[in-house]
Amino acid sequence: MDRPGVNNLILHSPKSIFGLKSLVLLLAGFLAAATAVFAEPAAVVGGKTITREALEQHVKGQLFKLENERYEILRTGLDELIGEQLIALAAEAQGQTPEQFMTRCVLSTATFRSIFTKMRGRRRVRSVAPSSRGSSGPTMSA
Repeated sequence: MDRPGVNNLILHSPKSIFGLKSLVLLLAGFLAAATAVFAEPAAVVGGKTITREALEQHVKGQLFKLENERYEILRTGLDELIGEQLIALAAEAQGQTPEQFMTRCVLSTATFRSIFTKMRGRRRVRSVAPSSRGSSGPTMSA
C-alpha cells in the first residue's frame, strides 16, 4: 500500500538527507584516497615513474596467494578460538575446568578406541556374497 505522505517524510527528512550526504562524502573521500594511493610513485628510474598501481598489477598473483594464506590463517585461528570457547562452556556446564574436561574426554576417547579395536578383532566378515540360505547380507562369525 502506497503512503505518499510517509514516504515523503522519510525521503525528505533532514536526518535522512544529512545521512545520505555524509555517506556520499565518505565514499567520495575513500575513492579519492584509493586513487591517490594507486597514483603514488613507488619508484622513479631514469626519470620514468613506476606507480603503485603498476607495481600491484605486476605482483597480483603473489598478492592473491598471500591473501588466501591470510584468510586460511584467520579461519584456522577463529576455529581454534571457537573450540576453546565451546570447551570452556562444556566444562563449566559440568563443573570442571577446561583442562579437567579435556583430560576426561581424552581418556574416554582412548577407552573407546581400545574397546573398538578389541571388538573389531573378534568379528570378521566371512563372505560378502549372499549365502545359499537366502540371506542378503554378509555373514559374521564370533
